[in-house]
Amino acid sequence: MEKLKLNTLLGDLKEAAQLDIREDTNGQVLMGAAEEQTARDALGEELFNRITRKPFESWTIVELAELAERVDDLFREGRENEKARQLARRVMVRNYRSKLRLMRTMISLRKSASVFQP
Repeated sequence: MEKLKLNTLLGDLKEAAQLDIREDTNGQVLMGAAEEQTARDALGEELFNRITRKPFESWTIVELAELAERVDDLFREGRENEKARQLARRVMVRNYRSKLRLMRTMISLRKSASVFQP
């Protein structure tokens, strides 16, 4: 019985973690305010309005191609941003390690200098 309650709770948590994006009965896309703003910023107003107000069944090939191109652009942009973040992190780690080496060298020099002074 206890296991069943935990599985139910886990299912509820998984559902709560999903993005608040769904379709209504007319095939239009509905989403929460945060998701809507993110999508507007990423897609542009015209493409966003087309996605949310026009059922996909009535899209032309040109409109679908435009959406596919924008998604590809966003994917490439995301990969470039991730590469930049990784590079910045590597530089930060390298600088941190360099400073640690310098501090250790300074400490060991002080210790060795104090040993040789009368």
